Amino acid sequence: MFTLTSLADLSPGVLDELLESAQTVRRHPPAYSNACSGRIVAFIGYGKSFHLSMPAEVAVTALGGTIKLYDGGQVGERWMSAPEDLGRILSTTVHCISVVAPVDWVGRMVSTATVPLVSICSGHHSPMDALAMLYTIRRSRGTLRGQRLAVVGDGASVASGALLAGALAGMTVALAHPRGFAPDPDTTTMARDIAARNGGAVLITEEPAEAVDGADVVVIDPWSAKGGGRDPEQRRSHFERFQVNRALMANARPGAMILHQGPIATPHEIEEDLAVEHMAAHVDWAANRVHMSKALFLHAIGRKA
Repeated sequence: MFTLTSLADLSPGVLDELLESAQTVRRHPPAYSNACSGRIVAFIGYGKSFHLSMPAEVAVTALGGTIKLYDGGQVGERWMSAPEDLGRILSTTVHCISVVAPVDWVGRMVSTATVPLVSICSGHHSPMDALAMLYTIRRSRGTLRGQRLAVVGDGASVASGALLAGALAGMTVALAHPRGFAPDPDTTTMARDIAARNGGAVLITEEPAEAVDGADVVVIDPWSAKGGGRDPEQRRSHFERFQVNRALMANARPGAMILHQGPIATPHEIEEDLAVEHMAAHVDWAANRVHMSKALFLHAIGRKA
C-alpha cells in the first residue's frame, strides 16, 4: 500500500517512476481517462489550499475517479481532533485519502488508515508541489542529478520541499534565507542525510549570492504575503537583500531558469522584467502540479503509467 507523508518516504527508484509517469500522462492523457474509474478519493484540507486542492481535483477527475473535497469546517472539530478515528472510518468508504494537514496530524491518521494516503502538504513542506518542481526542472534541463538548485527567500514550505526533493534527486541544493527565517532543523538534517546517500549536497547560508553561485535553477520561496507575527514593513526589511534581480542572477549559470510558486509579488520578491521573462516556467510549474497529482494517484490507486 502506497503511503506518502514526506518525500523522505520515497526511494530514488520510486521518484524516477513518478517523474516518468507524470511525463507519460502529460503526453497521452486520453489513454488514462479511465485509469481510476470507480475509485473515490477523500481530500481533507486544513484552511485555504486552492493551489493544492485544485490540481488534485482536476487530476482525479481526469483519471475517471471521483474526489470529495472537505475542509476542516465541513468535517467538524470533533472529527478533526481525532485523525485516528477519521482514518478508520474513511478507510471503509473511500479508496484513497489525500490530506493537507500538520505533519503530526497526518502521522496519526496514517497509523490507522488501511487505504493509500497521499499527503499533499504537511506544513513543513508540500510533497506534491516539490515533485512538480522537480518534473518542471527535468523537462527544462533534461536531467536532475548534478544540477545546482538555489532557493532564495523564506525558509518555509517551498524551501523545505526543495531541500528534500533536490537531495533525493542527487542535486546540490543551496538555500539562502535571512537570519531568523531558517527552515525546520529536522528537515535540514533529513535532507543532508538523503543527499549523502544519493550523491547530492545541501548548503544553508544567509548570503543570496553564495547560494546562487553557479546555479542552474533559482527557486523563490515567497515571503512578502506571509505575516509570521511580524509587521509587513518590518518583515520586508529582513528580505531586502533577497530580491531576485539581474545583479543576483549574474552569479548563476547563463540561461539559468527561475521558478516561483505564485502568486508572484513584484518587485519585492523578483524584479518585474525577470518575472515576465520567466513566466512560462512559472506557469509550467503550476500546470505540472496536475500531472504530478495524476502520477501520485495512479501510483496509489490506479494502474501505473
